[in-house]
Amino acid sequence: MINTRSRDNFLLVFIVLAISINIAISHYHSQYKIILVEDWLSKGVSMPFGGRSFVSDLVRFIVNIFNVAYNSRIAIGLFISVEAISLSVASLLIIFMTRKEAKGTISSPIVLLGYFIFLWQVSYTLFITPVHRYWFSYDVVSLFVMSLGLFLITTNKFLPLLVTVALGTWNRETTIVLASWYFLFYLGKQKTSSLVVNTLILFLTSFLVKYFIWWRHQLTPNIVSLYDNDQLRFFLNIAFLDNYRLLAVFGVFGFLWIFLPVLIKRQPNSSLVRCLWSFPFYFLGMLVVGNINEIRIFIEFIPLVTLVLITGLARGPVGRSNSPISGQVKLPHLSGL
Repeated sequence: MINTRSRDNFLLVFIVLAISINIAISHYHSQYKIILVEDWLSKGVSMPFGGRSFVSDLVRFIVNIFNVAYNSRIAIGLFISVEAISLSVASLLIIFMTRKEAKGTISSPIVLLGYFIFLWQVSYTLFITPVHRYWFSYDVVSLFVMSLGLFLITTNKFLPLLVTVALGTWNRETTIVLASWYFLFYLGKQKTSSLVVNTLILFLTSFLVKYFIWWRHQLTPNIVSLYDNDQLRFFLNIAFLDNYRLLAVFGVFGFLWIFLPVLIKRQPNSSLVRCLWSFPFYFLGMLVVGNINEIRIFIEFIPLVTLVLITGLARGPVGRSNSPISGQVKLPHLSGL
């Protein structure tokens, strides 16, 4: 006979899988495609997108074995399947990390709230945003990579983190952010020399993997374009301040960034909060190399923001005792918002 906890766990995994499959299908069929599946598979993709080839290389390997046409439903289904699996695992990692931080059960209201916060940010970034609703093969996989990387950082698993950074960079070069998270998370906790060496190893691994992909696919070594036609992207992004597109930038993290200052204040000694120090530098970098109102470019930070938000909620208002939550959310804890 299945006990209640096992049944709840099974039910939650089933729900996560069902939601992830639906999001993956919707992501493919509802978003504008700058690059088609057959383009990804035939390597007819220019930089910087051509260097983000983990999913297309994986799918190409499979369809070539079975001699499947690049424009077939099977090929499309494989891209969707990779997204569904990636989002499922990312969601379960978020749930597991939330349960650990909030000291609740897997079906605790605070843990389910963490999953909802994660889903809301993903949905806003991919679907609800009014601009740049594009389908790229690497976006959802980035959620998986960053969620796994964050889990490995918090559990101090350096070698698996190194492998994750390598595979993640194959998917998208912004995975290098994990190196900064590792450094910031363990700043003051590890011996400085060891921390610096490990961080440099992560950075170097990311660069070497990216150069290998360039060489393997015979691509020009350009990660990003600093120009849009003849104008620097930085000045184009600053020009967004003149019109409604600025509202799209405010939509980063589904507007939940509004609550971050309050929730960060509740956990002043949090290593997770310290990892957020990397975001302003990432944002400034995207002013130079990305379309700043294309909030999809900030998808890597969703797992971290989710944990910071939910741990802040779990700790309650500043000045109140930080007792662990074990299955119940006390509504007064939410009143501080």
